[in-house]
Amino acid sequence: MMKRDLAFAISIAAGLAAILAFQALTIPRGPRGPGPPPGMAPDRLLEASWAFICFELRPSDEQLPELRRAYEDAWSKLRRPGEGPPPPEEVREAMSQLHERLRAILTPEQMDRLMRWERMIRGRFPPPGRGR
Repeated sequence: MMKRDLAFAISIAAGLAAILAFQALTIPRGPRGPGPPPGMAPDRLLEASWAFICFELRPSDEQLPELRRAYEDAWSKLRRPGEGPPPPEEVREAMSQLHERLRAILTPEQMDRLMRWERMIRGRFPPPGRGR
C-alpha cells in the first residue's frame, strides 16, 4: 500500500513539474511581452522618422539626397551589429547632430511637424526605467 501511495505522489509531482516547465517556456518575455513597451530602440526611431519624413512630409527632390546622407550618417553611428544598443549619451549626440542637419535641410514647417511627431512617439514609447 505504501509503495502504491509513493508511486502516485511521485507521478503527480512529475506531472506538475512538467506543466510548470511548459508554462515557464511559453510565457512571452522581453519587448513583446505583457506590459508597456520598454522604449523604442534608436535604430527603430531612425527608421520610423525616415518613413515619416518620406511619406508624410513629402520632401522635394532636392531635399531627398541630403536627407538620405544625414540619415545614413546617423545610422552608421547608432547601428552596431552584435554589440547591442549604443549608450544613451551616444544616442543623444547622434540624434542632436541629425536634428542640426535636418534643420538646415527641411523647411521650418516640416521640421516643426517632425519634432511634434517625435514627441508623440517618445510619449508612446518612453525610455526604459521611466514611468508613463
